[in-house]
Amino acid sequence: MSIFSYVTNLKLLFNPFHSSSKLCRNVLSLVPPSASTQVNVNITKRDVNSQMVLEYKNGQKLDLEVTDNLDYHSLMRQISKTPNELKLKESI
Repeated sequence: MSIFSYVTNLKLLFNPFHSSSKLCRNVLSLVPPSASTQVNVNITKRDVNSQMVLEYKNGQKLDLEVTDNLDYHSLMRQISKTPNELKLKESI
């Protein structure tokens, strides 16, 4: 089961010419077309770190500032933390 089956909203804000935008684009490419996730992408020209907001089915909200120091694996670990907790609660 995909992480995005637990995500209701995905909001991205990034500058496409900034190096931190690659992680946002990678996460966006992981959303399957069949997912019921609402996606909101905002492109900016400002030189800012990328921002990502995920809202989960249980009402939890995860705000992430995607910096150059953040690698793909740690970003995915943070994103999948809440769905793993939801799976555990569903199995109990």
